[in-house]
Amino acid sequence: MVIHGWPRSARHDESSAQDDREYRTAVLLNTLIPPRCICAQPISHDFLLCGACWKQLNFITHHCNICGTPYDPMVIEPCGGCKKRVAGSPVYGTSLVFYEGLAQTIITHFKYQKRFSHGAFIANHMYKSIKHNPFDAIIPVPMSFRRLLLRGYHHTAILAQHLSRLTEKPLLVNCLKKRHTKTQVDCKDKKERLNNLKHAFYINEKNKTHIEGKKILLVDDVITTGTTIYECAKILKKAGAFHVSFVTFARSRPSS
Repeated sequence: MVIHGWPRSARHDESSAQDDREYRTAVLLNTLIPPRCICAQPISHDFLLCGACWKQLNFITHHCNICGTPYDPMVIEPCGGCKKRVAGSPVYGTSLVFYEGLAQTIITHFKYQKRFSHGAFIANHMYKSIKHNPFDAIIPVPMSFRRLLLRGYHHTAILAQHLSRLTEKPLLVNCLKKRHTKTQVDCKDKKERLNNLKHAFYINEKNKTHIEGKKILLVDDVITTGTTIYECAKILKKAGAFHVSFVTFARSRPSS
């Protein structure tokens, strides 16, 4: 039995007693409070969306085969951005849906309104896109301590925790850190976004050995310009990571 909003490891029988208690609690809650779609319609399956809402998600079907940037379906080569990067520096990644409409609503509810079942839904679908990818450890795009205090939880770390359970790969939350900056959405253009993140990310030297020589999967909820992901990847590679890839649930459409 799969519980609504609850990702279970394939090795659940070997999991800890705490995981068992959490799962039994999820079973009870699912019985007492049957799942409903985000549109409030009751649903009979262990899923966040009804059929009508599912059709509202705009999946990214054509994209760069390296960085995942969406583009014309007739193009099969790397995008212009990847071609410009020097050999050995591309960051491989994938995003599932366009950041618009219902996808934006799901992320907003999870990110700002504590709808944690939405986070489980997001992570379950991210897992399907990366379950065959080779990586050694998972790192969430970090949040500054000040913003964590204001929000009360680290939404990206929650996604990464779900993925860690599903993939049985270690979750590293104290390796990559972030200093407080203004939010990227408040920046006027690409130049300001780059300057805003300059020196924002850094490596916790105490835990540097956990990433040296490793293949790292970066996790975030959404990509807008890619500035944050690429800055994190650059810092991780500089600290000794062998390879860095990323996965996000949503991605903004490229500007025309």
